[in-house]
Amino acid sequence: MRFPLIRKYSTPVHFGIIDSESGRLLILSRDFFLIQRLQEMVQNSTAIDIQPKNRFDLYTYDFLRFGLFHYMKWDSFQQEFTLLTRNIPPEIISKSKLTVAKAEVLKRIFVLLEEMRSRVKKAYFYQDCVYTRKGFEAQRFKDRGYPEHEVLEYPYLLEYADQAKLSLREAADLILFKSSVANETLAKTETFRIRFLNELCQAQTIEQIRNISEEIKLYRPKSM
Repeated sequence: MRFPLIRKYSTPVHFGIIDSESGRLLILSRDFFLIQRLQEMVQNSTAIDIQPKNRFDLYTYDFLRFGLFHYMKWDSFQQEFTLLTRNIPPEIISKSKLTVAKAEVLKRIFVLLEEMRSRVKKAYFYQDCVYTRKGFEAQRFKDRGYPEHEVLEYPYLLEYADQAKLSLREAADLILFKSSVANETLAKTETFRIRFLNELCQAQTIEQIRNISEEIKLYRPKSM
C-alpha cells in the first residue's frame, strides 16, 4: 500500500535518515542539525528531507508517532513512503532502534554543551568581535609595558576602563583574566564534545549507548 505525503493534513517539514540499501526509514525528526550530525554516526545511511508541500496522511503518521519508523520505505523518485509491515529484516529493526537511541543521547549532549558554554556566550554576535578586539588590545597593552601615554591606540580598552572605573593597567589585567577563564571553559567543553561524540559514533549496541548515557550523567569537569 502506498501512502503519499498528501497536502490534506498540515505538519511541519521533517528530516529523516534511511538505510541506504533497503530505503527503510530509521528515524524522523524536525531537527535538521540533529539529523545532520546523527547521519554521520549511522553506517550505510542517507539523510532525507520532506518538503513543506508534502504532508503525512493520518494513517501513515500513526506509525511514525509510535516510533515504527522501519515500517516505512522511502521512494526517492516519487518522494513518498510505502507502508510495508511484513518481512522487515531484523537487522533493520535493530538499526532503527540503535539510531533512535543515539539520537536521544546526542540531544542530551547538545543540551549539556549549551549549558556549559552559556557562561561565556555573548548577548549579540557582534559582541564576539568586540570581545576579541578588546582581548587583543589588552594583551598588546601588557606586552608593551602598559604604556598609558599611548592610550589612544587602545579605544576598546579605554572604554572598558572608563566604564568600570579602573586604571588602564587594571582593566587590561581583568580583561586578560576573564579571557583566560573563558578559553579554559571552552577547552573543557570541547574535550567533553569530542569524547562523547566519538564514543557515541562507535557504539554498536543499545547497551553501549546506555553506558555512554550514564557516563554523561556522571561527567563533572574540574572547575566548572
